[in-house]
Amino acid sequence: MARDEQRNQQQMNEALDHSLSDEEMATLHARIAASDETAEQWDHLRQTDELLRTTPMAEAPVGFTDRVMAMIATMPLPGFAKKNPSVGIALGLLVAGLFTIPVFSVALLIILSVITNPGAILTFATALFHAAGYIISLITDIIGQIESRATGTPVLIALVTTMIPVTLLWGWVLWNLVGGARGLSRRSKS
Repeated sequence: MARDEQRNQQQMNEALDHSLSDEEMATLHARIAASDETAEQWDHLRQTDELLRTTPMAEAPVGFTDRVMAMIATMPLPGFAKKNPSVGIALGLLVAGLFTIPVFSVALLIILSVITNPGAILTFATALFHAAGYIISLITDIIGQIESRATGTPVLIALVTTMIPVTLLWGWVLWNLVGGARGLSRRSKS
């Protein structure tokens, strides 16, 4: 069921990109006509696509990044942090401790109350199994997508399997041109 919904969503996206054949487009329109939920998804997706296509892109003014970085560089540190950084670190740790100890204490009390309640344990186990099932389904879908891409484009597998050794070879060549570990240590000393 999830796979069908995912396929519907993918076909709707492809339809908006005008990359479906006439036959696939007719099949999609039949599914849209057959289901109110699918029709609602299609309308929402079309509206979102229209909004994204018609919204103008805002550009940052020239020099915006430089001005922001310059302002950050001129921001003063508090006086005590300039004089003695260890005091600032100690105060930061103290504040962090004052916030985290009560939070962990409340979390511990909640965990203890949940552990002693059989209904809560059942609910937690059910949620855990549903999450595990969802993750397994997600992994299965990802593997299916990879398999379909790999069988649809066998050049991709050849490209990946040749790029790894070529990259390793280039790394080895560069390492030896630099002089290996000795060449790197000589450069860092100078």
